[in-house]
Amino acid sequence: MTATFLFQSPGGVSAILGNPLTMMIIVMGIFYVMLHPSSTAPGKKVQAMLLALKNGDKIITSSGIYGTVTALTATQLF
Repeated sequence: MTATFLFQSPGGVSAILGNPLTMMIIVMGIFYVMLHPSSTAPGKKVQAMLLALKNGDKIITSSGIYGTVTALTATQLF
């Protein structure tokens, strides 16, 4: 039924795809699909790294300070 409506209307499918609002929604959807998985991947890596820490591990902070893990509790990890 929808295809019949699209093909009988003046302009057909091009009238719908030519609408700027429709094109903007399509482009935003593409960007969301492309960027969403990449934003969650680093969080999973950090969480796995924090769970793997144990006493005595040598670490370096993001600001360049060297240190050694002396104690861990569950509240300090997250």
